Amino acid sequence: MIVPDGARGGAGVLALGRARGGAGVLALGRARGGAGVLALGRARGSAGALVLGGTWALGVAAALSITLAGCGWLPPDGPPPAAPAAPDPDAALFHDWRVAGHVLGPRALISDADSAGFADRTVAVTASGYSSPWSGKCDDARRERQPRALSEVAAAHELDRERTARLGLDGAIVEYRLLCTTNRTPALTLYLAGPHALTCWSGVCYMLAR
Repeated sequence: MIVPDGARGGAGVLALGRARGGAGVLALGRARGGAGVLALGRARGSAGALVLGGTWALGVAAALSITLAGCGWLPPDGPPPAAPAAPDPDAALFHDWRVAGHVLGPRALISDADSAGFADRTVAVTASGYSSPWSGKCDDARRERQPRALSEVAAAHELDRERTARLGLDGAIVEYRLLCTTNRTPALTLYLAGPHALTCWSGVCYMLAR
């Protein structure tokens, strides 16, 4: 209950407590003497009284009303944030690769000069598709992958030791075969080793850099 009250000559007073045998009382008024007062105690038969005075009594009254009401005004907690998606294990493959050089194999179908014409061309691979100067573009592809040894790459393209050393594939090698599912775009095969990759067409292997 809120009870406005007035007493002689004083500043505002806010009282919260229990009267004898009664319900809780919130009283706002004036008391003698004018100075602000903050008191906490017990009166006879009461559950405790809080007396506030001074020019800021109204503000404290508002704060008390919020406190007394509890924290029900706060919005309910929302659902917990969704866990971040796991990184794609093939993320290192998804780049716009640049042709940085080439190695002519013993059975190349084009000349060294023609092979050099592909310098700085782009081989683009995304999570969903790929494009290259030799295969064309595919917007919907599936991927196959398997580890490869450098000796297996060299044997597949009939490269001798000297040519193999020029490929720039150091460390673990993963072979990716990208197969178009929506049209007859030729498959694209890349060998990935760290920041370097390789693709081979018509007997020529092209080194790729990011």
